[in-house]
This record gives sequence, structure tokens and C-alpha cells, in this order.
Amino acid sequence: MVGLATVFGAGGGTSSYAEAEAADVIVMWGSNARNAHPIFFHHVLQAVRAGAKLYVVDPRRSETAQFADRWLGIEVGSDIALANTIAREIIVSGLARRDFIERATTGFDEFAASVEPWTLERGEAITGVPAEAIRDLAHTYANAEAAQLCWTLGITEHHNGVDNVLSLCNLALLTGQVGRFGAGLTPLRGQN
Repeated sequence: MVGLATVFGAGGGTSSYAEAEAADVIVMWGSNARNAHPIFFHHVLQAVRAGAKLYVVDPRRSETAQFADRWLGIEVGSDIALANTIAREIIVSGLARRDFIERATTGFDEFAASVEPWTLERGEAITGVPAEAIRDLAHTYANAEAAQLCWTLGITEHHNGVDNVLSLCNLALLTGQVGRFGAGLTPLRGQN
């Protein structure tokens, strides 16, 4: 799966903004959507009011984080480390959706080997996010019926912005959280 996220091929999302309302888990990664994308965040709030869990991954306790069930205050620049730790936890816990992986991806064995060193303890040491919080996010995201993974400039405006995005795309591929109503990858950008 390493690098396979490029199959998506465009800067747009895999689902509509309105589909966020059908998600039972929403992860806002490097995004203060409450402030920067209020129209989309209205859909997020509708989902939260209907019972969806909201996770916010951001170095800052932003306005968006005020609405979150859980805020993961990550160290700046450690996004890939966190995504790799989440991926490893999903794999070692048997939560990867093998049917989806076999049908819709290639390179799983290489990807699994690449994230193997990213234990919860190592992830915590690098990212500053408690291991328990990483585990909680990994399990909740992987077990969701429909999860949205959203990001903004908080992860793209880095020297490794492309790799940051690919690491999030790989989480969706690992869990089959793409290609179904309410599940998807949503980059929040002016162009969208």
C-alpha cells in the first residue's frame, strides 16, 4: 500500500461534504475546520449531534478541538509517525479489512513490514500523543461503519506534505474506509 494512494489522482475528496453527516467517526487531521471551513464543519456538527465520534489531531487545541470527543495534541512534523503507529496497531490487532485490501489494493505485505517498527510506545515517544489515545483512535476508526478522514493545510504545508497525505490515504485503504456512502477521504481546500 505504500504510495498506492496516488491511485486517487486528484486533489478532491472521495465523498461529498454532506456524506459527513452519515459518518459514525470523523477524524480532523491538521484542520481547524470550525474556523477555516465552517460550511463543511456544519455537516460535521450534524454528525456529532447524531452520535458520531469526532477526533482532532492537531498540535493546537483549536476551535475544532473544542467539539472533539478526543483531541490528540501531536508534535509538529510527526504526522507520518502517528499514521504509521495507527496503521501498525490496526494490523497487529487484526482490524485490517483483508477482503477490501485484497480486492482494491496492492503492496500490503510491504506496507505492513514498513510500519512494523511503529509500536504504540515508539509512536508516543515521537508524536507526544499518549499510546492509549493512539490505540483508541486506531480501533475506533478501523471498527467504524463509516469513517471520514479529513485534513487541511495543517499537514500539506510541510516539506513532506505529499507523504503526509499518502499516509492518511493508506489508513483508509487499510480499513476499507473509502468507496462507501459516508466513508471517505476529505481534503478541505478552497478548490474543492
